[in-house]
Amino acid sequence: MKKRFIYWIVLIVLIFILAYFIFSSSIFSNINNKASLSEANEASLLQDVKTYVTNNIDKYKDEEIVIFTKKDLVVNSIIKEDNDLDEDSRVYVSINNGYVVDAYIKNRSINNYIMNDYKSDNLIIKDNNYYFVGDEVSNYISFNNELYRIIKVDSEGNLHIIKNDKEDTATKDKIDIQIQIFKNKKYYSYINNVTLLNISDYNNTIKDGKTFLESNYKYFVNTSDGYTIINGISEDDEEAALKLVIEINKDASYEKGVGTIVDPIIISE
Repeated sequence: MKKRFIYWIVLIVLIFILAYFIFSSSIFSNINNKASLSEANEASLLQDVKTYVTNNIDKYKDEEIVIFTKKDLVVNSIIKEDNDLDEDSRVYVSINNGYVVDAYIKNRSINNYIMNDYKSDNLIIKDNNYYFVGDEVSNYISFNNELYRIIKVDSEGNLHIIKNDKEDTATKDKIDIQIQIFKNKKYYSYINNVTLLNISDYNNTIKDGKTFLESNYKYFVNTSDGYTIINGISEDDEEAALKLVIEINKDASYEKGVGTIVDPIIISE
């Protein structure tokens, strides 16, 4: 009985030791992956960037967020080429009323994540853009606490996303007004532009006759002949849903997510 008791004690101790090493390894791995700069070097870099922007505020005074890549920092002589800053990192500088209020580092851009970590036969190149194609594709992204789908990564590296659910309806003569209203809301600084879904983008998402942009309701798209309704009952239809496409800047920060409907990609400024 005593030997059995000792056996279980030893087994429990061994399990705790093994768990400790696994946990420690995980922690150190996460620390090493978090950033390539020490805290002192990071603080020094951020101060140098804030000083640079302050000294050149006339150039940036109309901006809310200024984003620097490592290349930008080298070109502007803020750091040297051999600096330990990771190539994928971005330095963000916040400006308010012509004054620098904050600076911080984000370790990865959304473009970097999509182009390097997303592996799928449903992401293909067409017309110098990378399109998500087919009807069963993990291209979900969360925007403004709503579910969207990524249509493409354009030739500049920016993402184009579209709402997963039905949007508000409008008549053809109100489309431009609705687009401008959306632009005026200025949800986030990483939005480059807002447009109506283009028919060429729609066609480029088709694979084996299917696309995730299919729907059972009618909506407007932009064509060479102007705004046209898809899934319309007749040519006389005047009102339909709007499929607004939001262009997300390639330097928006990737936070988490793999693109599935239950674990969509999350981005931040």
